[in-house]
Amino acid sequence: MIYVGIDPGSESYAFAFVDEMGNLVKYFEIPTDLVEKNAIILAKLIADYRPKAVALPSGHGLPFYNIRKIDNREIFLLTLKDPLSHGPLRDFLLASKQYLPLYNSFTIPSVIELDSVPHERKINVIDKGTADKVASAFFYRVYLKLDDFILVEMGRRFAAIVIVINGKIVDGYGHIYLA
Repeated sequence: MIYVGIDPGSESYAFAFVDEMGNLVKYFEIPTDLVEKNAIILAKLIADYRPKAVALPSGHGLPFYNIRKIDNREIFLLTLKDPLSHGPLRDFLLASKQYLPLYNSFTIPSVIELDSVPHERKINVIDKGTADKVASAFFYRVYLKLDDFILVEMGRRFAAIVIVINGKIVDGYGHIYLA
């Protein structure tokens, strides 16, 4: 069984294929500006592995959402851009909708969608940590068996802090650097 996870970055998209034991089967990165042009090829490549599940790039996140249900409204919520304008996330999701609906392909939530984060911490906030930060926190929680930690991730164009207490994400902060 193969599972696929996709990390959408401002500079590159990373694709990781793992087996049921967590062993890395395939890994590659592609510059973000090439994802838009190669979205169909990338979605077909993933489909060729006949994955058991695919964690799609989720941008600003949605609750768990199957690729079959993603339309313009969801694309707007994930990208905060006109859903009809081209872009790497939008074009990859549309290609995935075409090639990956037979597989368990879904978005994962960002920090702000989690029930473990109190409502009052979500008011007037867009980014408390994107979906890939939730996946990173899950990794540290499960594989390193950490209950309490602060995840700090610094990217080329973003910063994020995710706070985990008693094994649950309770808060986060995300910031995009404008060039």
